[in-house]
Amino acid sequence: MTNEQRAHDMAVAYAKTFLEQSSRRSDLSDMSALNYFSEKYDLAYREFLSVLEHDD
Repeated sequence: MTNEQRAHDMAVAYAKTFLEQSSRRSDLSDMSALNYFSEKYDLAYREFLSVLEHDD
Protein backbone atom coordinates (compact mmCIF):
# COMPACT_ATOMS: atom_id res chain seq x y z
CA MET A 1 0.00 0.00 0.00
CA THR A 2 1.37 3.42 -0.92
CA ASN A 3 1.76 6.30 1.50
CA GLU A 4 -0.96 8.13 -0.41
CA GLN A 5 -3.42 5.26 0.08
CA ARG A 6 -2.53 4.89 3.74
CA ALA A 7 -2.96 8.64 4.27
CA HIS A 8 -6.30 8.53 2.44
CA ASP A 9 -7.58 5.64 4.57
CA MET A 10 -6.53 7.33 7.81
CA ALA A 11 -7.95 10.70 6.74
CA VAL A 12 -11.32 9.16 5.84
CA ALA A 13 -11.52 7.46 9.25
CA TYR A 14 -10.48 10.68 11.01
CA ALA A 15 -12.97 12.88 9.14
CA LYS A 16 -15.76 10.31 9.52
CA THR A 17 -15.28 10.31 13.30
CA PHE A 18 -15.60 14.10 13.45
CA LEU A 19 -18.66 14.03 11.20
CA GLU A 20 -20.38 11.38 13.31
CA GLN A 21 -19.69 13.32 16.51
CA SER A 22 -20.92 16.54 14.96
CA SER A 23 -24.11 15.00 13.59
CA ARG A 24 -25.04 13.77 17.05
CA ARG A 25 -24.77 17.29 18.48
CA SER A 26 -26.57 19.24 15.79
CA ASP A 27 -28.65 18.98 12.67
CA LEU A 28 -26.33 19.40 9.70
CA SER A 29 -27.70 19.79 6.22
CA ASP A 30 -26.27 17.39 3.65
CA MET A 31 -24.19 20.18 2.10
CA SER A 32 -22.86 21.33 5.48
CA ALA A 33 -21.95 17.77 6.36
CA LEU A 34 -20.16 17.29 3.05
CA ASN A 35 -18.22 20.54 3.46
CA TYR A 36 -17.31 19.64 7.04
CA PHE A 37 -16.11 16.18 5.98
CA SER A 38 -14.10 17.62 3.07
CA GLU A 39 -12.43 20.18 5.29
CA LYS A 40 -11.46 17.63 7.93
CA TYR A 41 -10.36 15.14 5.27
CA ASP A 42 -8.14 17.64 3.44
CA LEU A 43 -6.37 18.72 6.61
CA ALA A 44 -5.93 15.17 7.88
CA TYR A 45 -4.74 13.81 4.52
CA ARG A 46 -1.98 16.41 4.21
CA GLU A 47 -0.87 15.86 7.80
CA PHE A 48 -0.90 12.05 7.60
CA LEU A 49 0.90 12.03 4.25
CA SER A 50 3.56 14.37 5.61
CA VAL A 51 4.13 12.12 8.61
CA LEU A 52 4.23 8.94 6.51
CA GLU A 53 6.69 10.43 4.02
CA HIS A 54 8.88 11.71 6.84
CA ASP A 55 9.00 8.23 8.41
CA ASP A 56 10.20 6.57 5.17
